[in-house]
Amino acid sequence: MTIEICPPGVRPNSGANDDVWMRNFRYKLEGHDTKWQDVGTRRQAFYNDLPPRKYRFRVIACNNSGVWNAAGASFDFSIAPAYYQTTWFWLACVAAFLASLGGLYRLRLRQMSAKLNLLYNERLAERTRIARDLHDTLLQSLAGVSLQLHGIARQAAMAPEKTVSLINHVREQVDSSFREVRLKVWNLRSPELEGQGLAATLREFAERMGAAKTPRCGFSLTGEPRPCAPEVEEELLRIAQEAANNAGKHARASEIRIALEYSGNSLTLSVSDDGCGFDLDEGYRKTGHWGLKNMQERAAQIRGKCTVTSAVGRGTQVEVRVPLR
Repeated sequence: MTIEICPPGVRPNSGANDDVWMRNFRYKLEGHDTKWQDVGTRRQAFYNDLPPRKYRFRVIACNNSGVWNAAGASFDFSIAPAYYQTTWFWLACVAAFLASLGGLYRLRLRQMSAKLNLLYNERLAERTRIARDLHDTLLQSLAGVSLQLHGIARQAAMAPEKTVSLINHVREQVDSSFREVRLKVWNLRSPELEGQGLAATLREFAERMGAAKTPRCGFSLTGEPRPCAPEVEEELLRIAQEAANNAGKHARASEIRIALEYSGNSLTLSVSDDGCGFDLDEGYRKTGHWGLKNMQERAAQIRGKCTVTSAVGRGTQVEVRVPLR
């Protein structure tokens, strides 16, 4: 804003002689200036940073003899606040900010709730899978062993010479069951807990699976292994286990191949078999079977892409490509 101290051509003291004509001016804006401003003969005061409030503008002058008029002149004025300087505007901003915080808090709660539900469903599915595997392997084997021991007990009374071969058969069956149970327990391990890395863990998994299952299982590594985030290694291991176990259990495969490839900016996991294959559309529609969906969801959680390729009589390949930071 601009304040006229004394308009040009107007004498501040009406009727004064020319020798008392005011020559120099000083002004002070109470509420803003802390001391008098000496502006010489300039007759304007400029302010461009005045906040809204009441002010008193004071001006004094001196004549040609250098005598200052101590009383001077003054006038009061006020500056009205702009809309963004009003109390209601700031209250509205605070209310909007609090509402935004509340909305973000509710959104975060929904995200955490969805994540917890997903983790719960995963844990429930894992427990169901473990119970199913134990029923299909350990319990079924123990039931068979119990029946065979009962038969051996009866056979020993009638033909003792045959009991040795029967006991050896039961022992082989028990050893096979032990190997399968060890593999199931090993499947629950995590590479980040073992501290040996994804490549070494997959190699050990292939060796154990090849020793416990009918299909041969091999592992190959391409590129130089690099450290990944623990969650990436965890999910890739679970995907490899899911795909390999499905191939050994349902595909009637004679060979399973697990491959891990480190490239410049991505990591690719591939699990393939030479089994009977299946129709993909039918596999996705089948109720009660969550293997394909679980692998897709696990890959999505680590920003990866899971591609399943299969056809009846042509085997199956599961490939997961994950970007590396």
